[in-house]
Amino acid sequence: METTGKNLVDHWNWAAKKGLMNKNTAGAMRAASAQVLGVLDDWQPVNVTVLDVDDVLKRFKTLRHADFKPESLETYDQRFRQAVKSYLSYVADPGRWRFSTRDRAAAPSKNGSTRSKSKEQAESNGAPESMIEHASLSRRVPDLANSYPFPLRPGFTAQLVLPPDLKASEVKRLSTFMSTLVAEESGSD
Repeated sequence: METTGKNLVDHWNWAAKKGLMNKNTAGAMRAASAQVLGVLDDWQPVNVTVLDVDDVLKRFKTLRHADFKPESLETYDQRFRQAVKSYLSYVADPGRWRFSTRDRAAAPSKNGSTRSKSKEQAESNGAPESMIEHASLSRRVPDLANSYPFPLRPGFTAQLVLPPDLKASEVKRLSTFMSTLVAEESGSD
């Protein structure tokens, strides 16, 4: 199987069409892949397996910083890293591939913390072994943040780390972002 930039972008349409993931999430992965790769000359035949992701993201941020808010650039960074990692996982073993929103690369935020879940937190929330092995051990919670456990479903508690002065506009943005993470639609909650 060819691992080109074009195949990376097209993969997300295929995954949504086959019902392997939420179409909005797939669209976000596709958009991030196309936007970031778009800074390369003739990006479609680029071999993704040897792509220097950090370099491409640095070029994207340098060239496109006037087009996006800093938060949007970070979102593109996070999604592109996740898209490449997930796509290469698919290429390695198509039969066992499952898109996971929890399998994210640790991306530093403005305050130096990382966004990925720590191994200890994953274990305490009942995450499967396959998720725990990908968890980052370098997560730091900012000193001024408040941590809120949220029982999401039996056997799984989400951990929200939020600033003490959370604004209504931030809650709206967070809610909108959360809706893009849905792995599958179901008739019952």
